[in-house]
Amino acid sequence: MDRSQSAREAWKRRRAGILPSIDDFMAKVEKHSATGCWMWKGSFFSRGYGSFNIIEDGRYKAIKANRQSWIYFRGPIPDGLFVLHKCDNKACVNPDHLYVGTHRQNMDDAIERKQMVSGTRHAHFVRIEGAVDRVRDLFAQGFNFTEIARWTGLGKTTCGRVMGRRF
Repeated sequence: MDRSQSAREAWKRRRAGILPSIDDFMAKVEKHSATGCWMWKGSFFSRGYGSFNIIEDGRYKAIKANRQSWIYFRGPIPDGLFVLHKCDNKACVNPDHLYVGTHRQNMDDAIERKQMVSGTRHAHFVRIEGAVDRVRDLFAQGFNFTEIARWTGLGKTTCGRVMGRRF
């Protein structure tokens, strides 16, 4: 069965209210032997994760393909947990390259792999670091955050965080 026949069959099953099968899912996967990644060839969300349509409560719902892969091959995802990648490839849906974890684990992992900057490596850090004393001095003189933000080039929220000693 070629890809277009598979798509037609999937469409017919969906029209009949039948949930997408693992075969429907795998029809949108291309396995790469060099990396071991299963590359998603279906549609994508804007941030680069694969999108897979399921039927939930009688309505279509697009979910991340890596989450659906976990459900098909490993079982339900515990509440509050995310499906994370070991391989750093958002298009990969290989269940051997996936694991469940918390949001904090995801953020720590992204920082560790240098996919996200934080602290002194953040582009705004130098600007904030240089303005901290000025923000505190102006606030002590009785100026409000709107005025301080305008004079320093920082946002009002950032000024508030400086005063709350979060910087």
